[in-house]
Amino acid sequence: MEEKLDNLRNQCFAAVQDFEKALDIDLTRLDAQLIDVIQNGQVQKFEIAVEICWKTIKQFLYEIHGFDLASPKMVIKKFFELGYLQYDELDVFLHALDIRNSCNHIYNHSVFVELYKQIVEYRGFFPRIIQRLE
Repeated sequence: MEEKLDNLRNQCFAAVQDFEKALDIDLTRLDAQLIDVIQNGQVQKFEIAVEICWKTIKQFLYEIHGFDLASPKMVIKKFFELGYLQYDELDVFLHALDIRNSCNHIYNHSVFVELYKQIVEYRGFFPRIIQRLE
């Protein structure tokens, strides 16, 4: 079982690192079409990071604490209850799940722009959280 958790941890670290690197791209010197493509990629990296993070935490809670939880929000709330997250981090993580869910339903450019502004604020958040899984 521990092998599954180690695998997920490695995937999680890689996904978070990819998201962080994607946010390092300087968009100021690029044309609008390229900016749009890069921003869409950054959003996808965010979605992947959120997905693999909650699934890694789910496996962590199962293997370390014996909790077998199904939904992402239940997993994050239990992670908080066990002391791995501060209250403000709980809110931020739950909001990340909401953003991830909203990304699947973007049909309007202004909605995309608003979600993108929120996503870039997650720089540095996931690396702090996944350190607690070691």
